Amino acid sequence: MTLVELEKIMIEHGVTLRAIPTEVYGVYEKTHAEEFPDGQIIYLDRFKQEMVIVKRIPENAGKFIFKRNCDTASAVRFEGQRYYDSIEEAIEALLQSGRPAYHDL
Repeated sequence: MTLVELEKIMIEHGVTLRAIPTEVYGVYEKTHAEEFPDGQIIYLDRFKQEMVIVKRIPENAGKFIFKRNCDTASAVRFEGQRYYDSIEEAIEALLQSGRPAYHDL
């Protein structure tokens, strides 16, 4: 599948794809250091102060998820969905599920 084909499918089905990162970082004020015993205190120029940095590995790290934007006025949320090992696998599942009937209105 080419990127152009992927773009067409995503636009036609109103789909958002998300890659779950292999690690995420939380940045907290140093006053919260006791709440994050595994955090590291580092000076960050952006904040011009020492901050607590907490590294976390998401449960579904390295997976992909898709979400249909069923209501274009709403935010896209990715909770409680099925995760896929590749973009191709996610798109295949999307295409097999078909389009909602209201897309033909």
